Order: sequence, then structure tokens, then C-alpha cells
Amino acid sequence: MDKKFKHGDRVYHKNLKQYGFFIGYAWESEEECDVNFETEDGEMEQKHVSVNWLEPAQKTYNKKVMEALRQRRGLEPGDTSQDGDIMSMSKQDVFNEYCEWEGLLGGYGYSLLNVVENIYDINLQQ
Repeated sequence: MDKKFKHGDRVYHKNLKQYGFFIGYAWESEEECDVNFETEDGEMEQKHVSVNWLEPAQKTYNKKVMEALRQRRGLEPGDTSQDGDIMSMSKQDVFNEYCEWEGLLGGYGYSLLNVVENIYDINLQQ
């Protein structure tokens, strides 16, 4: 069996309907693996699952961020119809939209990005 996932890959479990991060194949068989799944409360839960139920996840932000950005657009939290548009936004715009959804109005998301960059000496505007 070809190994189609590697450590750290974002995956989707078709039966559980959960996203997670691939940890690795089981030592006894490459048909089973361990995955860290995202729970409803934002925590991670490791599960041992069949590889056959996994597929590569489309690139999205985590559940909490995606739901907030969808609701900001007037959609239901689970409505994925505009996920492509959301994922085409700049990261700065995503951060600002999320901040505004959480009540931080006035474009402060952009200011916060600059402060974090300055404090941690990193470039977040890629």
C-alpha cells in the first residue's frame, strides 16, 4: 500500500466528519493510523482509525476561525459555500475580519498584527 499521508498532514475523516492532523501509520499495518482530531471545544483528541476513511483536507483555517468568518458573511457556521473566497483572502484580512467578529472593531486587527510582529520579531504578513 502506498503511503499517502505523512506526519503533520491535515486530513478529513469521512465517517466521523472531523478534521485532524495525521500522526503516523500503525506499526502493525499501514491500513491503520493515528490522527489528532479537533474537538468541538477546540481541543485535540488522538484516535486510532482506518486510513481508508481519510482523505486530504482542503486547506482551511481551524473550525472556530472558519465558522466566525462564515457568520461574518451572514452564513450559517457550517455553510462551506464561500470557503473558497475566504481562503483567497489575505491572512491580514482574515485576522482583521476574525477580530471584528469577536468584537474588536475599527481595524485593530491590523494594528495587533504589527504589535505581535514587533514583540516576537517575526513577519506575519506573508
